[in-house]
Amino acid sequence: MRLLGASLVLLLAGGMGCGFGGSGGLTLGYLDWNENVASATLTKVLLEEEVGYDRVELKLADDVGAIYDDLSEGETDAFQDAWMPNHQQYVAEGEGELEVLRKPWYVGKTKYGIAVPDYMKDVTSISDLDHSGTGMIMGLEPGTVLMQRIASDVIPRYHLSTELVEGSTPAMLAEFSSSTACKRPSCFSPGSRTG
Repeated sequence: MRLLGASLVLLLAGGMGCGFGGSGGLTLGYLDWNENVASATLTKVLLEEEVGYDRVELKLADDVGAIYDDLSEGETDAFQDAWMPNHQQYVAEGEGELEVLRKPWYVGKTKYGIAVPDYMKDVTSISDLDHSGTGMIMGLEPGTVLMQRIASDVIPRYHLSTELVEGSTPAMLAEFSSSTACKRPSCFSPGSRTG
């Protein structure tokens, strides 16, 4: 069986029910990220139907920090969408309790982005945001490194008065659809890309 996701993080010291690859129960933690919902759901089906687990429970966490707290505290047994090195701080906080099972599929630097709709022609840099009519930066996924960096680095560096609003992927996409439908000024942090 091939597990999906950037990396798999497991709880150590016997927190795996009857052991990975046997019968019994297992709890997979996941976040409301489209790819993580898909991989966790597929893994649940595969573990129950192909590997022989009696029960695989999926446990939704509120944010990235919470998923690692759940792992460290034994509330969940595994999480499949560890973005390394971005999540390294969370793994380090659970040192001795957590283990990243395989090398990340990507080990280079991650680039983050803030995007505006194409019709906002006057915005060519981050410093243009405050003068564009944009009232907020609609963020993506509370607790992510991207959100922390926008709050701690980007807003102070550019002296922005634009409000940073944390939201889930569905909330960000809904705001994007609403803003672009009426062509009002808007700004989004659509996540990260590798490169």
